[in-house]
Amino acid sequence: MYKLFFDNSPLGSFIAEENGNLKAYNKAFLNDMGYDNKHDLLMDKGFNFNHVLTDFNAINRGLSNENRSLEFETYIKLKDSSLKPIKLHCSHFSDESDKKLIVGSISNLVNHKNAGISLADERKKYEDIMNNSVQLIQSFDKNGQLLFVNSAWKNLFGYTDEEISSINLFDIIADEDKAHCAEIFQNILKGVPAFDIKANFISKSGNRIILKGNVLPMLSNGELIATHAFFNDISELNIMRGELASKEVLLETIFKSIPVCLYLKDYEGRYIFANDMMIQTLGCDVSGKTDNEIFDAESAAIMKSTDKEAINHENRNTNFTFTLQRKDTKKHFFCGKKPIKTNQQDNLIFGYTIDITELKNKTLKVEENERILDQIVSNTNTGIMLLKLDPKDGKFKLDFLNNTCKKIINFKEGQSELSELLPELQLNANFNEKQDIIASQVYEYEVDKSGISHTYDVFINHIDLPDSDHKLLVFFNEVTEKKRMIEHLELKLKENLLLLSEVHHRVKNNLANIYGIIELNKYKFQNTDFERYLVEVQLKIKSIALVHELLYKSKSISSISIDEYFTELCQEHAKIYKFALKLNLQFQLKFDKQVKIELGRAISLGLMLGELLSNSLKYAAKDSYVEIGISLKLENGRCYITYHDSGNGFDTSPNSTFKEGFGLKLIKNVLKQSKANFNLNTQDKFHLSFDFEQV
Repeated sequence: MYKLFFDNSPLGSFIAEENGNLKAYNKAFLNDMGYDNKHDLLMDKGFNFNHVLTDFNAINRGLSNENRSLEFETYIKLKDSSLKPIKLHCSHFSDESDKKLIVGSISNLVNHKNAGISLADERKKYEDIMNNSVQLIQSFDKNGQLLFVNSAWKNLFGYTDEEISSINLFDIIADEDKAHCAEIFQNILKGVPAFDIKANFISKSGNRIILKGNVLPMLSNGELIATHAFFNDISELNIMRGELASKEVLLETIFKSIPVCLYLKDYEGRYIFANDMMIQTLGCDVSGKTDNEIFDAESAAIMKSTDKEAINHENRNTNFTFTLQRKDTKKHFFCGKKPIKTNQQDNLIFGYTIDITELKNKTLKVEENERILDQIVSNTNTGIMLLKLDPKDGKFKLDFLNNTCKKIINFKEGQSELSELLPELQLNANFNEKQDIIASQVYEYEVDKSGISHTYDVFINHIDLPDSDHKLLVFFNEVTEKKRMIEHLELKLKENLLLLSEVHHRVKNNLANIYGIIELNKYKFQNTDFERYLVEVQLKIKSIALVHELLYKSKSISSISIDEYFTELCQEHAKIYKFALKLNLQFQLKFDKQVKIELGRAISLGLMLGELLSNSLKYAAKDSYVEIGISLKLENGRCYITYHDSGNGFDTSPNSTFKEGFGLKLIKNVLKQSKANFNLNTQDKFHLSFDFEQV
């Protein structure tokens, strides 16, 4: 019946080998090719589809690649060698020996007399169809010049009709695809259609567009007159495929490398898939195996029972813990299972297993530490009490009490509130986060035990951690002996301070006696250099005595106020030199208050200041007038002191006759001992500035 249909079909039908040799044909095919009914094409050795269809090899390749039937417009060479436009429909099939053959049929597009139909006539015929097609349709001539594009093409590429008329195909192909497309173009010129072309094109705005499609040549007398090219924009599809492929690779990588055992089982208990972690943990590939083949009998029974539980409760995860004993090692796992269905409606169980061995061991260690800590806390010599805030009444109630604390407070059953537990301290029981927050407050707690008084320091700390109950932590530390020792030390300290104060007083008195002795005897040497020397000695003794006097007055054992000390030193020098030298003396003093220095440094600075004052009063007078300026300030822990007088200064350059005396050496030595930075200027007026760290 099929042969009867083949022989009498109105369409020219044929069967051919892949190399182009004709195997069978019907009468309609013979007539379409321009032969009479008596001609036997099977015996015609010159007839081969490679000769009559110049794009036959491309058709053959297209059939092999697509594995489906093809239909397109092309040209076929007739008996008289003229070209005739046809629509070709063909497909692959296999004969009894499984040899691949091509079965096809041809139908006329136009009358044979109009074989040389113009592209303009063809475009008019199909213009509406092509313009409304969602495919991108373009036509170009043998030089690559665009002849026609449809509306979809214009909208995508953005060119005007005027611009299209001057565009060459290779103007809009991306540089990296031009060589490949040029090779395809050469085959099209020979009449070979191109299938599944994929190339990058560039739009007017510079956007990259990926197109995929077919190009069919239209020949006239063996020469290409135009093409029909049908493309689809696969830019977004290509991006989506790339992203999907990337996500699939990423997902596969994560699934394989994630440090959690993941697997799939069927409802019969056979493993379908397991990731690398599962294989590494069990030491074998479990695919295709059952639990009985992998685990011991007890473990396999657990896995089977949890499989059934998961299947019976498909709307929730089935979670359980599992211990695996392998040789000398024991591993603990947290497991979960859930039934799932694939697109193929297969019933599977998805499972995951997390190794919690380290966590389990740490938990056991923590539990052991908690037991040890509980023993320590319960039996320590420190009393410990923990109170928890009751949200109902806002009061702290007893939560924990160790044995030591019970003995200290003489605990009675039924006591729970803070005010009941520690009535002697008269504490407000409503310590919450809004009022009276306690943070490490210390109270003294005394209790009488069998006639012996005991004293405790009570530390109350407010505990207010995030996501935690408000609590008070109370510590009782016995300080009975400590308190006695402190009281004893305080008594001794008072005695020592009194003795030290008396020492300062006696040193000051002794220095005053020495000062007085010199005062009584210096008049024997009146108006001599020795008298002036004795005056300077008196001033040095006075500077030292002043330190002890100030220490005695301030009740301090180690430091004095430098502003008060300098002021009295200036006054003492003024009292002696003002009348002796008949000077008009002016002091400009600027002192920061309450700057204190220790005893040793005070004496050194006093001796230095005495030397400066003596030199200024002796040598800086102009018309019996002397002005001395001293300033003191404290900044960032350093003392800054400046000293200047109104004298003419003196030349200390290498060319001068100046010789450094005892006084200047003393000044520099004191500054060096004090680790002071200093600047000395003696050219115009005497000016000294120095600074040192306050101790």
